[in-house]
Amino acid sequence: MLLNTGHVGVVSQVFPGFPLRPIVRVIKNPAGEELKSPYEIDLRKEMNITIVKAV
Repeated sequence: MLLNTGHVGVVSQVFPGFPLRPIVRVIKNPAGEELKSPYEIDLRKEMNITIVKAV
């Protein structure tokens, strides 16, 4: 999925009651390059980061 930051990630965990605020494992930077050290973002806590579209 594409995030509003330009990063690309995959959903690693979904929470009942918060289907649009999953934990996302970020795998690519905004330039489309794979990250050497992917990391996870909990969208329930990072309210300024949103999912733009599925890719």
